[in-house]
Amino acid sequence: MRKRFLFILSCCLLALTARTAPAEDVLKWEEVVAKTLELQPELRSAGLDIEEAQFSEDIARSGLFPEISGTSTFNRAETGGKWANAYNHKIVTSWLLFDGLKTPYALKAARKRVDEQQFAYEVTASDVLLDIRAAYIDVMEAQRFVTLTEEIRDRKRQNLQMIELRYEGGREHRGALLTAKAELAEAQFNVREAGRGLVLARRRLFIAMGTEQMRNVFVEGEFELSEFHAQKPDLNSLLETIPFLNELAAAREAAMLDKHSAKGRIWPAVSAVSSLGKSGDEFWGDDRGVSFGLSLSIPLFEGGENAATIKRSHVAFLQAGATEQTGRQQVLLTLEDRWKGLQDAIETVEFRQEFLRASEERAKIASVQYENGLIGFDDWIIIENNLVTAQRNDLSARAGMLQAEAEWIHSLGGTIHEKIY
Repeated sequence: MRKRFLFILSCCLLALTARTAPAEDVLKWEEVVAKTLELQPELRSAGLDIEEAQFSEDIARSGLFPEISGTSTFNRAETGGKWANAYNHKIVTSWLLFDGLKTPYALKAARKRVDEQQFAYEVTASDVLLDIRAAYIDVMEAQRFVTLTEEIRDRKRQNLQMIELRYEGGREHRGALLTAKAELAEAQFNVREAGRGLVLARRRLFIAMGTEQMRNVFVEGEFELSEFHAQKPDLNSLLETIPFLNELAAAREAAMLDKHSAKGRIWPAVSAVSSLGKSGDEFWGDDRGVSFGLSLSIPLFEGGENAATIKRSHVAFLQAGATEQTGRQQVLLTLEDRWKGLQDAIETVEFRQEFLRASEERAKIASVQYENGLIGFDDWIIIENNLVTAQRNDLSARAGMLQAEAEWIHSLGGTIHEKIY
């Protein structure tokens, strides 16, 4: 009775544990994208860069508007033994009329800097998309690898049981028994290792999403391409649509406008100036003064600052042009490399699946042959291990194909704001 009671109690405890054990959440790709858009600090930082550039544009635009300032002074002075008060209130307006086009070019350059930061944001959004996609694929692969290692462990356990029976019956030697035990121990280690790898992959995914809070999630997805990549596009025609190159082009144009703005430093500056004021010995004095005129400022000598500024802006323009040219060449090479990598990965999956089918069939045949004594342990275990290798290679190839597709889309400038996968 006592043993029966303990057995029933154990079953109840196991059932209760199964009910209260935390289940893994299912995380879809759309949820990953939504959370990343909400939490990713790199995207927020890139967005703030755009705002900063817009404020810089506002600062540059302010030079086109009049400046109005007001002053109020009070003096008390002694003259001939008598003290007298003096009040002076004035409003001064200054409006820049001409400065060698320095301010208009500076405003145009500031506008180009806004465009540059907007393209830089797209580059960041593309980088973020690659990060979360790669991390998502890693979790998919890690999940499948855990299942695969468990299947391999179960197969190794069955093999050991069969070999133990053959050893006890005198039909197998001790070396085969010890080898089977060692392979089971390795398979059990692989299961634990795969579990730890899954935890790491999940951590990498949540970090890529922009959060330090991690959950035990199960991600959805198949090892299939998002579209059919068979026809190679015209790579040169793609260059004009890639955000990174558009960013470099905007930087070059802004540098050119900065150069034109710097040349305006050597021109005279003409401003319209007016003032309106009141003065007297009372706070609101009766003496009123109104003036209008023009102000001309001519740079005669400033220690060579203007000349150096012009030369520096010219060098910066040449540097931006060289950077853009180098960028176009590097992007073209990257596109070629990523396309090659994608096609290689697709074809690798095809022949890896052929190897897997062959290994599965060969393992079935070898198992029957071994049980019937037609082949020895050494030949049989090699075929069994070849099956394990083929299974792992197939999984790795399919995950690698998705990674190659993600890198190809990244090279095209695909961003997280687009529904790509």
